[in-house]
Amino acid sequence: MRLFIVHILFVLLAKASFGQDYLSEAKQIRDIEQAQAFADSLPQVVLGFLHDKMVNEDYQSRKDKLKPGDSFESGSYHVVTIDKGSKEIYRFRLLTMSAQNTPGARGQINRIYQELEAGAEYEELFTKYAQNSGPDKEVYGDVGWVDLDYFVDSFQDAVRGKKKGEQFVAGDDQIGWYNIVDMTHNPTKMKGHFVLLIPNTSPTSYFDSIDHEKSISKLKSTEDLRAFAEKYPGDVQLEILNKASNPELFEEMKRLRAEGNKKTDDIISSDYRSYKFVIDTTVQLFSFQYVYLDGSKMTREERTESIHDIYDQFYANVPFDSIVEQYWPDHNGMSILRNIESGLLADDLVEKVKSTTVGQLFVARVGQSYFLGVPLEKPKQLESILVISYPKLTDK
Repeated sequence: MRLFIVHILFVLLAKASFGQDYLSEAKQIRDIEQAQAFADSLPQVVLGFLHDKMVNEDYQSRKDKLKPGDSFESGSYHVVTIDKGSKEIYRFRLLTMSAQNTPGARGQINRIYQELEAGAEYEELFTKYAQNSGPDKEVYGDVGWVDLDYFVDSFQDAVRGKKKGEQFVAGDDQIGWYNIVDMTHNPTKMKGHFVLLIPNTSPTSYFDSIDHEKSISKLKSTEDLRAFAEKYPGDVQLEILNKASNPELFEEMKRLRAEGNKKTDDIISSDYRSYKFVIDTTVQLFSFQYVYLDGSKMTREERTESIHDIYDQFYANVPFDSIVEQYWPDHNGMSILRNIESGLLADDLVEKVKSTTVGQLFVARVGQSYFLGVPLEKPKQLESILVISYPKLTDK
């Protein structure tokens, strides 16, 4: 079983054989739908929207220069830019109660709402009852301008479409979180950037208290390690180290293996993660140029006509660069892939690239979409090491 969905260039092409570096894969995504698929496959990853009015200096200082694929750190997240865009953003105040702190919180929030309907002032009720924490407590629960997609679905459904001045109850029974919502502004469409938010592996990670090393030391087979990684997605990962993906760690692990240092059980560490040797292996690297035809945006007849025309132009010696620009003008420089690992590609695409002579044309179907391309060189074999990585425990 492969572990997670990779980027747009391969349109749900495959789930990688082992947990590659999520950050490097996220940087390849250029499409919102594929970014959402990537986020859906990794519980800790969020597709978000950063906009002009949000209070985030890390974003505000960079927003004018951000390009697709750019990344930066903000708080406990790696932020990866997908694309510019606009989105309807909301602003409201929340008077919050939690079932964790208040037995019968749902009934209590409804009783408070009855007081509000009877004429009590929101600010008065907030001061008296609210369990909000953090800076919003000082502003009567004002959350600022926020993207609704950061909230649970039931809350989104209750708030979406509401206008300034409306007050109502919204929350979620599953997590025991209940609110009186006071709409202070009308929803407003704002410009900004769609981004993927990927938890970094800093010592403040909420996984730091889990001692994965003890559990991993008892596992012997690759399948057992794979199953263990799937229990902690985004936290524990099976990764491939080589000169292309992570040369420093690859060389360090090779040196450790050569020394036969069994005292450490072949474990190396970066600042925040540990890497345990699993097996020596190899990966295949492919280089090719291609045209992407999005089947979801074309009729069958249009798709068939395009494929036939590309073939005709190619064998009439039209430069492939020209064909790419004609059929995929918004490729953003991603029409040429060099030394990409086979594990990141759909099986059909791998077979077509592998079986096609350099300089000849192939066509591969993936779902509704088609890839027409030309291998640029023969596949390469790259010496690699499979490791399992996990957060280092930090002193508390």
